Amino acid sequence: PAPPMPALAAPTAPTAPAQGLRPPPAPHPQLGYEGADLRGCDASTLRLQGLSLRLASYDGATRWPAGFDVKSSGALGPGAVLRGADLRRLRLTALDLRGADLRGVDLRGATLDGVRLQRARLEDARLEGTDLRGASLEGCTMRNARYDGATRWPDAFDPAEAGATPDL
Repeated sequence: PAPPMPALAAPTAPTAPAQGLRPPPAPHPQLGYEGADLRGCDASTLRLQGLSLRLASYDGATRWPAGFDVKSSGALGPGAVLRGADLRRLRLTALDLRGADLRGVDLRGATLDGVRLQRARLEDARLEGTDLRGASLEGCTMRNARYDGATRWPDAFDPAEAGATPDL
């Protein structure tokens, strides 16, 4: 038989969100906040220990509990640390990943539309077949990032200048 699912922490009692922010959605019983849109949310009163935030999106306005390390939580947002993450074939839309650590991330076959990647670190990333035409790549470092003939770049972007290597 399969092992039992681990118990997940329940959110604290709802409180009024901070001025101008919306309340977060309720967590899924098994998935927590995995894939949730938490941009512009006041999550400062939630108990997030044990809840998944994998691929949840946040922005600079999202408020978190004191001491919570959202950057290493698996969520997608400014300064996120997603080293080696498997993001193959995902469609990422309107995300702020400025300054994110995406070293070794696998984006093969993914589409990034309206994704802000300024100053992100994409060293050793897998970009074969990735559609980056809708991404902002200014100041990205892509040393040893692999791409191929199916990779699509924004107009006037030079992958070689960013350090990317063609996969021949």
